Amino acid sequence: MLLQTEAGDARLEQVTAGSVHIIPPFTAHRLINTGNETLSSLAVWPSIAGHDYAALAEGFTLRIFASGEGYEVRHG
Repeated sequence: MLLQTEAGDARLEQVTAGSVHIIPPFTAHRLINTGNETLSSLAVWPSIAGHDYAALAEGFTLRIFASGEGYEVRHG
């Protein structure tokens, strides 16, 4: 899972079967399936969570790309 704060600080967390992840307030997130099986998830949040899509107008500061050796992380 790719997470990014409003300040643009980004990090990756590995998601595995049965894992639980807490996404901090004001943090954008994106699930990335790097496996060959279907990825299913459950998300729960309060109705007043709000969204700031303007903070991601230029996209995430990290991007994940498939390569001949698996996947690679690129800035930008």
